[in-house]
Amino acid sequence: MDYFKTIKAIKPKKRLGQNFLVNQHIAEFEAGFGEGKTVLEIGPGLGMLTRALLGCARKVIAVEKDREMHAILKREFADKGERLSLINKDILDIETGGIGKIDILIANVPYNISSKVLDLIAELKIDAVVCLQKEFVEHMLAANGTKKYSKLSVFSQLQFEVKLLKKINANNFYPAPKVDSAIIYIKFRKGASKEILNIISFIMMHKKKTLRNAILDSRERLGLGSDNAKLFAARCGYSGEKVFMLSPEQLVKVADGIKKLQDSAKRI
Repeated sequence: MDYFKTIKAIKPKKRLGQNFLVNQHIAEFEAGFGEGKTVLEIGPGLGMLTRALLGCARKVIAVEKDREMHAILKREFADKGERLSLINKDILDIETGGIGKIDILIANVPYNISSKVLDLIAELKIDAVVCLQKEFVEHMLAANGTKKYSKLSVFSQLQFEVKLLKKINANNFYPAPKVDSAIIYIKFRKGASKEILNIISFIMMHKKKTLRNAILDSRERLGLGSDNAKLFAARCGYSGEKVFMLSPEQLVKVADGIKKLQDSAKRI
């Protein structure tokens, strides 16, 4: 396959977030993290990264939702045998237990599923090298008290260690997206439970309010009665602080206290 001739001939699908990598050096950089490993690739498209991965990985499991792309990949890599497993499905519809043993996820992720891919990485409990929208990465890395600090920042920092590897200009993709990208290394770590993350999610919906007011405004979602919510909000050590000023670790402490209140209410 003439990669660049093919890429010009097809019509990328916006609804699938298709922006194809056209820089071989970037593909080789990303693939290097999969050397000797079993790699999961999401949205391989026309296979530039896939080819680079096959040059160094032990095995590649590539999941492509688009039937046209899957057919092209199947023809292009017909000689790779068991070293490449091509799956024509939406990664979000696959039971994670059915994927098999994965060492690392390496992918240029469609922007429209970035958050869901983070959830997948946490569910699989694996490391990942992913190319994401630069602004999305900036939110992941944002420190408390800054403008870009958000629920995404808290969740990312509680579940992963995130390292910025490389910033990528938009012209490294076709068609060029309107924004730049960034490649990051995500190292999974055992973070807060889903219940704690859920509580934090409700509090972060009111991130510009004081913690006291955020708790009172979220009391129904948190399953707290009015009296309990007022009492906890008054006694909480960070009551007068704006929510976005609190670190992920401080928010976990608050959520732990709320979780105990919820458990006590259930026992009554």
